[in-house]
Amino acid sequence: MEFFNTLHSRTHGLLLFVSCAILFPTIASCDDNISQNAEEVIAETEEDMTALTEDSMNTTQEVVEETAESLSPTEQTQAEQVIAEADTSQAQETTAADTAAATSEDKPYTVSADGKVDWYTFNGYRRYHAECHTCHGPAGLGSSFAPNLTESVKTLGYEGYLEVVVNGRQVVSTVAQQNMPSFATNMNVMCYVDDIYAYLVARADGVVGRERPEKEAKPEAAKERDNSCAG
Repeated sequence: MEFFNTLHSRTHGLLLFVSCAILFPTIASCDDNISQNAEEVIAETEEDMTALTEDSMNTTQEVVEETAESLSPTEQTQAEQVIAEADTSQAQETTAADTAAATSEDKPYTVSADGKVDWYTFNGYRRYHAECHTCHGPAGLGSSFAPNLTESVKTLGYEGYLEVVVNGRQVVSTVAQQNMPSFATNMNVMCYVDDIYAYLVARADGVVGRERPEKEAKPEAAKERDNSCAG
């Protein structure tokens, strides 16, 4: 009996081994076939997509060429002019936007739609003609005694302008001698030195004429500054 049990066990193991030997290559073969089929499908799909893209591009190019050929020389010229005008308009809009941004950020003055300047620029007009115009002339245009400030501020900038107002400047040449005194202790100038600068830059930019400018209302901040500086 024990002999038959041992034989049965060995026979069962042999059959299992044979089954595995037969089935495993089949399974592996199936896996290989599936992988191969998947790769073929992917490759075919990529080829179809490439062909579709090329066909679309060719079709678009053909439409463009046919449209261009169908136009008369006059119509082609008009189409080119429309495109050029659109490009020019876009460039002008970009330039205008950049200029407006630069003006709002860099300029010390503002001018409203009705032509009125901010109160600080107007005050600069008043203070300039009270303290500076004797040498530099009305509206900052200069005289035989001192240079044209509407030109000087273009090269000096704010820092250079402030340096000259505070410390003065002496210019000696073979033609003339100019002596700009220091206004560091003159509160009628130093309290409003920024206002005078705003006025001169507005004059240099041509947004304020030689005449007395129209002004906006005086803000509370300006009132507080004047009281603090005068005190």
